[in-house]
Amino acid sequence: LGGRRCGKTSFLMQIEKDLQDKGLKPFHVLPRRFSMQELGSLTPERLFETIYHLVVQEVEAKPWKNDEPVQEYQNFLKHLDNCGQKLKDKYGPDWLVILLIDELDAAISSLGDDQFFQNLRNLLMESRFHRHFRLVATGVKDMSRLISSGSSPLNNLRHKYLGILKGKQAQKLVEYGFKDEYDIETLGELFRLTGKHPYVLQGTLEKLWTEKAEWDKKMLKKASHEFCREHKDFQRWMEAFGPAEQAIYCCLATATEGRMHIDEIQRRIDAELQPQIDAALTVFSYHGVIDDSDPDEPEIAGTLFRDWY
Repeated sequence: LGGRRCGKTSFLMQIEKDLQDKGLKPFHVLPRRFSMQELGSLTPERLFETIYHLVVQEVEAKPWKNDEPVQEYQNFLKHLDNCGQKLKDKYGPDWLVILLIDELDAAISSLGDDQFFQNLRNLLMESRFHRHFRLVATGVKDMSRLISSGSSPLNNLRHKYLGILKGKQAQKLVEYGFKDEYDIETLGELFRLTGKHPYVLQGTLEKLWTEKAEWDKKMLKKASHEFCREHKDFQRWMEAFGPAEQAIYCCLATATEGRMHIDEIQRRIDAELQPQIDAALTVFSYHGVIDDSDPDEPEIAGTLFRDWY
């Protein structure tokens, strides 16, 4: 789970590369990556057909054929039955498909119900092929509904939130290209402006790359604002804010040093929004707009977004 430009696609690409380079013994691992955004019109048949073609792309398998409308999942399993021996012959008995699906929650608005997600859960947990499939998926806000507890269709998945970089991670990124250009003061100013958000930080560093001179605060401010003028991602972050997020961010944005205790936030916002505080802070965190290393006292991450807001 992560906001826009928090590295979800890059994360999947790195997993794919690691699996290709290192394998996953004792399995014969088959990483298969695709994005919901590249499929166009989404239907259960289109989705299961895509997964089938990815599974069998290196074996001589029968072409996809749908003779049973409204039975797309059962048809998918039958297709796997037909090519099961060929998969075993090529990869051995421990073949394992790792589905790497980008923006899985984008399918929610296109599908009429959650049957596809229920079927996906069955494939992973209970089907006769469950030992041959694993899933790593990315998503934004709607993804949390698919994996939350209770009767959610993908409550078998474990979630991991992406967000801002830790201090040592951010400094390591800077040192890749600018080992001799900064001092502690200017590094702190860079982190204050960008909030150590991986996308904003790297975008600002790209602007600084052309300078190749010792940093000062004026140079950092100029580079960060040039980056922001060229990219409109802040608008997309704000579109993820509902009434609770708007109210809470206003509290943080006007607080001393951009930091406020949760108890104080609760006193300042309307009573009907108070039960949503935890969920709103989670949204802020995976969009990378707050630093919640102290969960009781969240603070603004990055003055660039605060000033734009």
